[in-house]
Amino acid sequence: MSNVTELPPHENMSVNQVLDHCKRKDLKKVFIIGIDDDDKLITRASKMTFSEVVYFLELAKFSMLGHGDEQ
Repeated sequence: MSNVTELPPHENMSVNQVLDHCKRKDLKKVFIIGIDDDDKLITRASKMTFSEVVYFLELAKFSMLGHGDEQ
């Protein structure tokens, strides 16, 4: 899956650093998952249908499991 760009987790990056890094990329769609101060799950998506979000979540899970290079 050559169209997946891996952004490895970096435990020392702040939320703003991560968002700034993503803003510098030429992204056409974004899905964000976060946890607020009350440990509430927050999600936001740009120009994505619910089914696209689910597809991208599954694609990300597959890639993170180390199977992203398999066809």
